[in-house]
Amino acid sequence: MKKRYIFLALVPIVLSILLALLPDKSNSIDAKRIAKNLKSAKYTGVSPDKLLLEAVNNDRFIQPDELATVIMGQDPSYMLIDLRDAGQFEKFTLPGAINIPSDQIMTEENRATFESDAYKYVLISNGTILSDQVWMILRRAGYDNLKVLNGGLNQFYQLYLNPPKPGDLDPSEAFDNYRFRKAVGAHLGLPNPDEFIPGGSAAVVAPSVTTETAKSATKTPAKKVVPVKAAGGGDEGC
Repeated sequence: MKKRYIFLALVPIVLSILLALLPDKSNSIDAKRIAKNLKSAKYTGVSPDKLLLEAVNNDRFIQPDELATVIMGQDPSYMLIDLRDAGQFEKFTLPGAINIPSDQIMTEENRATFESDAYKYVLISNGTILSDQVWMILRRAGYDNLKVLNGGLNQFYQLYLNPPKPGDLDPSEAFDNYRFRKAVGAHLGLPNPDEFIPGGSAAVVAPSVTTETAKSATKTPAKKVVPVKAAGGGDEGC
């Protein structure tokens, strides 16, 4: 009986020794699991909670005057992506914009467009809703450096077709902005600023654009554009 108790006491000790001598496979299993998660994360992109936090602020928007300064200065670090269909794109767009229809944004060829870190990508459509939707899709896929034109093309062209004229008591910056917007209208093929500004577009300088840059920008041939009106007052227009 005593030998039996001794044997039973030795069994767990022997098993512990054997387990200690066995190779530890837990690390290899965890490594495989981590590698699998990393691989899937590569395609998952931004997590839903982070995407929600980004979506509730306005950091993703680029304002019309900011984009106009980019266009007038011919900043090569910006790429304008027109998300409308090819028919609307052919009628008018912004200078330098390329056309990627929203329903083709996630094809392999078009996804490759957004893989360069050298560009800031500006998503544009007739309004803001479609561009915002595409922004969410691309952010969910993990793409960075994305901006949405606030108000879309309808608001953009309205601002430069008929910019609000400052009052006599407004600060000088308001008159600078007014003259700049008239010059942008001329650059886009809208009314000639010579009709509104003494000295014409050559005398116009945006706050962040030098005189020489503004002159060269207004001399650059631009695609003829015509503003579009939103159908039925909707956000996206025609």
